[in-house]
Amino acid sequence: MKRRVGGLVLLMLACSQPPSPVTAQAWPPVLSLSQVGFSCRLPVLDVSKPGVNDAFITFPAGTLTPAGTDGWNYDWAVERWLPVGRSAISPDGRRYAIAKDWSPGPPAPTRVHVVDAATGADLRVTVMPDQREYGVADFTASGVTIVPSVDPPEGGVWRLDPDTGALTKVSDGFYQPPAGEWLGVVDPRDPDHQFSHATGSPVAQPDRIDRRDDAGNTTTWIYKPGYWLYWFAFAGSPLLLVQATRVDPASGTEDYEFLLVLGPGRLATLAGYSGQQLSLYRDLAFTTGLADDHGIWMSGSHSLYLIQSTGAISRVSDHGGVPVNACR
Repeated sequence: MKRRVGGLVLLMLACSQPPSPVTAQAWPPVLSLSQVGFSCRLPVLDVSKPGVNDAFITFPAGTLTPAGTDGWNYDWAVERWLPVGRSAISPDGRRYAIAKDWSPGPPAPTRVHVVDAATGADLRVTVMPDQREYGVADFTASGVTIVPSVDPPEGGVWRLDPDTGALTKVSDGFYQPPAGEWLGVVDPRDPDHQFSHATGSPVAQPDRIDRRDDAGNTTTWIYKPGYWLYWFAFAGSPLLLVQATRVDPASGTEDYEFLLVLGPGRLATLAGYSGQQLSLYRDLAFTTGLADDHGIWMSGSHSLYLIQSTGAISRVSDHGGVPVNACR
């Protein structure tokens, strides 16, 4: 159910207390630890040591307990760690798909296994039709999407029916995930785009975020020329947490702003820093967030944060970890 957000939230933000004081003798400075007012277990990937380290952070204490199964995602539907990421798990959490068995020599094709998440038993095994290596890109109500897993990338999209094992080629191009409620847009009006060079070539990054309603109509919620916008949506309400970043091409200085977007053009600045400025928020790793009913869980290098829909940012554990599912 969508929740109305208006002047009350803005008033709460304006009148809220300053961030928690700096922890004594901490360097670089970080927020003091806060204890949450509820109990749950948050499945995370522990990043404090090499390898895949599945674990739980238990609240309110914020303690870390290793799971020790080498899993990538915890499936609450069956209460098991699974060896795949969230995109390879069925919407109901009862099955997952994994591509394996490929070998360049002696040649062996990729086999896609549809697996019972509760038992780990194969339900279907489908052999891909050529010798390329493949991977699972998505598992939706429409089926399992399979694409070549090669470098450099190659086109080709296949759809596997997990109930029958029928395999159909649906495109010679590249897979485009279904568009969601929130759309990142590179606005042509911006004279100063920010670029990613992750692919080896400069790619302009979103400077605008639009919201698409159930009827397909879109409304711009935030347009910030000269910035790269990265966002998470809060669960259960049309609110956005946005990180806006820019790099000065002359000096190389990086600027970061953390924003709460309450509606079209309605922004509240939560925090930010510039260049080498010491800040309580430098530890936030904005690409590793996950939203649930408690707010947005955000990993840091050595800490875990909870950002609530009021705009409050709390450091809730001194264990860093990438959240992979809701805290229950």
